Amino acid sequence: TIKTAQHRHTEKIQGTVMVDAYKKEKVSLAIKDGVFYKELADHNLDEIRSYGGSVQMTCQTINTFRHPMIPKILSFDNTSYTMDVIKGEEFQEHFNGLHKKGKEKLVFKLLLSISDMFRYLVEQRHPEPNKKHFRFTGRDIEISHNIMVDVYGNFKCIDFDSWYWKPKAIAYIEMWKVYDDLLIQLIKDEL
Repeated sequence: TIKTAQHRHTEKIQGTVMVDAYKKEKVSLAIKDGVFYKELADHNLDEIRSYGGSVQMTCQTINTFRHPMIPKILSFDNTSYTMDVIKGEEFQEHFNGLHKKGKEKLVFKLLLSISDMFRYLVEQRHPEPNKKHFRFTGRDIEISHNIMVDVYGNFKCIDFDSWYWKPKAIAYIEMWKVYDDLLIQLIKDEL
């Protein structure tokens, strides 16, 4: 089983077609021989293209990164990518299984890990000279469904369909949204 932000519930995925909740578009997913396959929804492809990017550029960029939260893309084409399946639990599932002090500790550990990943991402520069003001980030780095806690307790991002080069101001706004989501999670648990 695997969860992704678009589905909001556990599904057994075997070459199935799912509906992306964001735009209600059909998205193909599959897990076979330890590989996760994802076909990008049209709205994500359109957004990537609107910034002059492509799935190939996104996947090639991700594969140049050396950060523990960013796994490698194994293969890609114009509309899809494959990557290793991360063995572990979604952050939300792992979080829900902890007691209060364990939840606080996990959230702050994730805040440090995400801060380190964002620091790493803002240090990266677009390869084209006319896009030096662009930064690489994702629109939906949602803690509840797009981050896994692997079997060693490390955090891994699992959904890259909205990651690409964006103007710096937009990238920074999207990064702050992730912090807001984390803190809201912690506050909701207190209520």
